[in-house]
Amino acid sequence: MKKLTSLILLIGSLMALVAGCDEERVLTPNTHDGRVPDVVNLTAQIDSSKVKPSTFILRLRWAYDSLRYPSNPNLKNWEVYRVVANDTLTFKFQLQKFVQTPVYADSSISIQPGGRDSVVVLYRVIPIGNVIDNIQFTGKPSDILRVVIYKK
Repeated sequence: MKKLTSLILLIGSLMALVAGCDEERVLTPNTHDGRVPDVVNLTAQIDSSKVKPSTFILRLRWAYDSLRYPSNPNLKNWEVYRVVANDTLTFKFQLQKFVQTPVYADSSISIQPGGRDSVVVLYRVIPIGNVIDNIQFTGKPSDILRVVIYKK
């Protein structure tokens, strides 16, 4: 008798569980993918010829997918992030206005080797879209670019 009661309770609870479920709902697709072009071909060039001795200028260059976004890329500016690898306190964020061939020159004192043999600097670029209907989308961040600057 006890087994029969527990079996009836089990079947009843399973039926209540199944009857209480809603039917499957369709998920709304996200609308932010592809609104802002991705950063591609992030490269760095170290130049010391145009500045005073033992000072470096690091030039970052990158591009965006201009075939996918030929006329209106929906770009307002770029966010350039820099971290010096052996000093976690040196974090920099810089806004760059949107231009067709983006470039960023960095000659900060924190990237100069000084008394060290070398400095490891990490860069990342994030595209920022225009404000449309009070909404501003950010694009996919670039890969992290690791640059080692050696003392002359």
